[in-house]
Amino acid sequence: MNAFRLLLVAALVVPTSAIAQQAASPAKALGFYVGRWTSHGGTRNVPTDPWTPVRTWETCSWVIGGHAVECRETVRTASVPSHGIYLLAYDSVAKQFTAYGIDDTGMELTGTGNVEQSSGKWSWNLQMKSGGQITHWRYDFAPTSRNTRSMTLLIEEPGGKWTPMTNAVYTRAK
Repeated sequence: MNAFRLLLVAALVVPTSAIAQQAASPAKALGFYVGRWTSHGGTRNVPTDPWTPVRTWETCSWVIGGHAVECRETVRTASVPSHGIYLLAYDSVAKQFTAYGIDDTGMELTGTGNVEQSSGKWSWNLQMKSGGQITHWRYDFAPTSRNTRSMTLLIEEPGGKWTPMTNAVYTRAK
């Protein structure tokens, strides 16, 4: 009977500690992005352009057994809509969040991100490659309520100045 109790206790303790470790995984913070989202805001192609309306439709879901989030996005401005796919993950060796994405214009992005635990604000430092050119961008996402978040996209100009290029508010579909 004692051996049976020991086996039963071991069976209960091992899964509980495994679940606790999984729940504590930094990758779980990526749940911030999961859902169906729409956004509206303003954007421009270069810092001197006037702001034009932008709308997006985005679906983000857990993939690879909950270790990464895949986002598929359609962006519409006054020009032709574009479609992109992005993968967000946590690199446990480097101890940082990573992003990789590509869209139908040929733009490719890679970079790293972090989240402030106290505010829930995300910042992504990304390198975008398009048409043989490399630019540096920063995406800042901040929760504004349970089902909304704001996003500011900034470009690094010569001299290290960061200039806003897109501002949008995302709303989670119910």
